[in-house]
Amino acid sequence: MFGLASAAIGVAISTLRSWLWLSPQHRTRTTLVVLMYHKISDRTCDALTVRQRDFAAQLHWLAQNGYTPISFAELIAYHLHQTNLPQKPIILSFDDNYHNNFVLAYPLLKQLGFKATVFVPVGYVGKTNAWDDGSEPLMSYETMRQMTDLIEFGIHSHSHKDYRTLTADEIAADIAAASRTAAESGFPYSPIFAYPYGGLPKNPVLRRQVKTLLERHGFLCAARIKGTANTLPLRDRYEICRIGISGYDTLDDFIAKLENGKA
Repeated sequence: MFGLASAAIGVAISTLRSWLWLSPQHRTRTTLVVLMYHKISDRTCDALTVRQRDFAAQLHWLAQNGYTPISFAELIAYHLHQTNLPQKPIILSFDDNYHNNFVLAYPLLKQLGFKATVFVPVGYVGKTNAWDDGSEPLMSYETMRQMTDLIEFGIHSHSHKDYRTLTADEIAADIAAASRTAAESGFPYSPIFAYPYGGLPKNPVLRRQVKTLLERHGFLCAARIKGTANTLPLRDRYEICRIGISGYDTLDDFIAKLENGKA
């Protein structure tokens, strides 16, 4: 009896949550969660590696609960031009351009017709994650081109150095190199950026300079790591918050991060 009552209450809460999301008075102040992944594995997990079966369960939960993955391009169109977004939008993003994203994540995304975004350290395309002395293979342009039906590719710096530790000149040089390398590649990158290691300089003057540099190089938005959802309309399109998904997260952890907007 108590079980049935609890189930009924759960359904009522779920219905109320959906109504609040959809009702006109809330549509102008809704939220958007941006999830951040790195590696997908069919064997093991760690803080940056999610097992394929767990990733599949997360995607199916999103599908069953009415979420529609969108691109950053769609988010920026909404922000700048007031275009419509789906009722329950979400962004799925991957950092570092790991080849396992193509082998293990892309087929699952394709099955569901889910869009996603991969942020590429453009100085390492077709190489390995040498910035942390790793030997993980990264995608080549040939592989990346096979994914452009669903996957949007953005820039994740040139050198994958932490901007929080660099000078203004070093950051400017890296952004310029990333922009130049992306243009010379001929690959259809989207004008979106993700800060390496997810952070911006704490110094407010340097912080503003970084955003100005990105805008001057044609980037329309930039994403950071911060365990919170984004309020729509965006407060600052050069500080879009992302919530990291760990390989240690259970499905309940995943749902809690999504619903509570916290990492």
